[in-house]
Amino acid sequence: YIQNEDSLSNISIKNGLKSNFINQVIEDQNGNYWISSSKGLFSLEGESLIDKTAQFFNDNRGTGSILEDSKGNIWFNVSQNVYKVQGEEYTEFQVQDGEKDLLPFFIYEDQQNRIWFVGFGGAFRKDHEKFTFITKDGPF
Repeated sequence: YIQNEDSLSNISIKNGLKSNFINQVIEDQNGNYWISSSKGLFSLEGESLIDKTAQFFNDNRGTGSILEDSKGNIWFNVSQNVYKVQGEEYTEFQVQDGEKDLLPFFIYEDQQNRIWFVGFGGAFRKDHEKFTFITKDGPF
C-alpha cells in the first residue's frame, strides 16, 4: 500500500509489479516510491510504475533492502551484491570478506554518512572503494 496525501493505494501485479511479494517500500526525497520485490526493484513516479532492474537482470532477481542516502543515492541489494543508483547510473559492488560472501540484507546510513550493511556474514560498511568487515573489536 502507498499513501498519497489523504489516501492509501494498493499497488500490485495488476498495476505492473512482477510480484506481490514486497520486501520494502521507501519514499525518496522527490516524493517517488521505491518498491523492493521478489522479482525486482520498481519506482512509482507519479502515476508511472517503472521496473528499475529489468535492464540489468533478465531473470527477475529479487531485491531486498532499499536506502536513500543523504546525497539522494538509492542503495539496494540483490543476493551478495549491492547496487547504488545515482540518477540513471547504476554501480554494482560485490561484497566479500576475502573469499567469503557477506550476503547483506539490511542497509543503513549513520550520522557520519557512512553506509552500513548487516547480513549473514555479520556487519560491514562501505569505506570509499572497499567494504570493511566489522568485528567485535571494530573498526567503528
